[in-house]
Amino acid sequence: MTIVSASSIAAQIAAGAVVGCGAGAAYFGTLHMNARSYARHAIGVAIALQMVRFGALGLVLYGLARLGPAALLAGLGGVVIARHVAVRFSRHAP
Repeated sequence: MTIVSASSIAAQIAAGAVVGCGAGAAYFGTLHMNARSYARHAIGVAIALQMVRFGALGLVLYGLARLGPAALLAGLGGVVIARHVAVRFSRHAP
């Protein structure tokens, strides 16, 4: 078993939260473009964009998991925060 210092865990949490917020903002920011593609019946573009969105978020979460469990959990928390912000902005959008 490896002993991890408290500063290392704090760095994992900080890195995970920042990266998770950024990835979540990009993921939910492109959701509007994806919905427009579906509405315009550009199904091929919409499916490709959806696959890119899922793949990119998956790669980010995989990278955070490689850093450690604290980074992954903080990253997921960042994604949830980005989702909350996106929902708030969508309520005020025309």
